[in-house]
Amino acid sequence: MQSTYESAVEEGRATKMELARALEEQKVLTRQVTDMELLNADVVREAESSATVLRHAQEEADHERLQTEQHLAKLKQKVAQAAKQQHALQYELMVAKENGAALQELIDVYQRKLRNDGGIASTTEPAVHKPFDPSTIPLPQDLPPAPAMTSPQPAPAPTPAPTPAVNPGKRPQPQDEGWLTSIKNWLMSLWHTVFS
Repeated sequence: MQSTYESAVEEGRATKMELARALEEQKVLTRQVTDMELLNADVVREAESSATVLRHAQEEADHERLQTEQHLAKLKQKVAQAAKQQHALQYELMVAKENGAALQELIDVYQRKLRNDGGIASTTEPAVHKPFDPSTIPLPQDLPPAPAMTSPQPAPAPTPAPTPAVNPGKRPQPQDEGWLTSIKNWLMSLWHTVFS
């Protein structure tokens, strides 16, 4: 009986020691589980924060891309308008050069006609046709004022003067040589009105 008792006591001690070891291991495992749960919660929070940051970054990138596309579309539209304006200006410049050359030829013809019809002896060289240069056109403020349009006043009755004998071989001098200047001024003002 004594040996059985001692054996039971020894078994009880061993069982207590094993139980104490099991309790200690349980505490360690419980601490590890708690630490892992805390770590897992931190990881979940970081993942949610990263997902939020990523979502905001994606939204900002989409917004910037949309703004960039709209800005690019506006720039393309402006480039197309600028190209159209450039073509229109090139066409207008070509027309202006042609009109300038035609006006210069018309002025040269009128000057020759005036010299030939009026019998004016000109010591200057004949007009040489030069290509039109728009930079030679004076600014509007430098142009002489256009002749005022006034109603013609009745001329006083002319007193009869002795008429000189007219030589049939000689043509009379023109009365008003300023009409050519008036035509030039009118053409220049028309030019500035059309192309300014």
